[in-house]
Amino acid sequence: MPMPTPTFPPDRSEQIVNKGQAFALAGLVLVGLVVIRDAVVRASMPDRPAQALLAWPGHPDALIAERMTAIGQAAAAKRPVDDALTDPVIEAVRRSPLRIEPFLVAAVKAQTSGHEAAAGPLLVAAADRDPRATAPHLFLSAHYQTVGQPTQSLTELGRLIHLVPNSAGALAPKIAEVVKQAGGPGMVRALVAQNPELRDNVMRALSTDAANLDYVMGLRTPQSSKDWVPVMTASLVGAGQYDRAFALWASAHGVALANRPLIFDPGFRLELPPPFGWTVGIGTAGEAVADPAGGLHLTSYGGDAVGILSQTALLAPGAYVFAQKVSPGSGDPAVLSWQFTCLGTQRKIGSVAIGRGGALGRIEVPGDCRAQQVALVSTPGEMPETLDVTLSPIDLRRVP
Repeated sequence: MPMPTPTFPPDRSEQIVNKGQAFALAGLVLVGLVVIRDAVVRASMPDRPAQALLAWPGHPDALIAERMTAIGQAAAAKRPVDDALTDPVIEAVRRSPLRIEPFLVAAVKAQTSGHEAAAGPLLVAAADRDPRATAPHLFLSAHYQTVGQPTQSLTELGRLIHLVPNSAGALAPKIAEVVKQAGGPGMVRALVAQNPELRDNVMRALSTDAANLDYVMGLRTPQSSKDWVPVMTASLVGAGQYDRAFALWASAHGVALANRPLIFDPGFRLELPPPFGWTVGIGTAGEAVADPAGGLHLTSYGGDAVGILSQTALLAPGAYVFAQKVSPGSGDPAVLSWQFTCLGTQRKIGSVAIGRGGALGRIEVPGDCRAQQVALVSTPGEMPETLDVTLSPIDLRRVP
């Protein structure tokens, strides 16, 4: 892994170079050249070490950065680190003895040769040698996670957060990974208490896995953002935990759990968010908006088949009758239909066509279909045309 290093903004490096040229014009040729080359090296070193070496072959910073990049790539790929990479680093460090790189190199060599335990003391030594260097803490966090010490791993991530401003978002996924390994939310609560800016980022990162629901719930405070809710709801739906997904969604949006309707927002006010509210997916192919008089005003420009609206439903097994009226404007509404699909298996269980007189059809939900996608789709014919219609609120009833 390349070691993070400070960078100059591009205009700053140019200013330094210009200063060096001014010194040269004043007669300080040697000093000017050194300043120019060192500025170019330091400006290029973080992300272009090879370019830095062209500016000053053998410059310790450039040589170390270039070799450490190659060593980091080898470590990430779990390849042995060749002496041809490490020897130049050791030699460069002899010219600049107060460096941490020898310890990092030795640690990576130990790791890639299967001696993870030997890497720990070397990385600790590097961190002690330069407490403000970020690389040792990053390596140590990964090391502690590998050897099954998640508490220490989180401690190192906490130190990184203090060393690198605004790093909470980038480190949140790694923290979430370590939390899962730790087997409980207690440690991350302590880390978040010390670093409040982490809370929302970590909650979002944890929410990408439905198994983390209890961890996330344990991190909530009255001040917490709800940005994690749609992420976790989608994760729960993806994991087939539909009832838990609905309970979380309903709680977050003030929806009563009792007397749950067959379809949410059948009148298309489009105020409730997905997945149990409508997702509007028509995009640039048209427009689907709430009609002030009730229902959905739809404009479709034809062209390719497109999903206009969809929502996740939790219809119990049984038979249902679907009905809807159409107020025609222009175009043929026969290009529209409602499609019912079982989530998980993606098995199509019903389709209700829409004509000029509206839509009427029967849907059979099988016993193994615990959740469904209800979607309004447009499938244009051979001669696409613009469609402008208003659909009435949905009337969906269960057959006794």
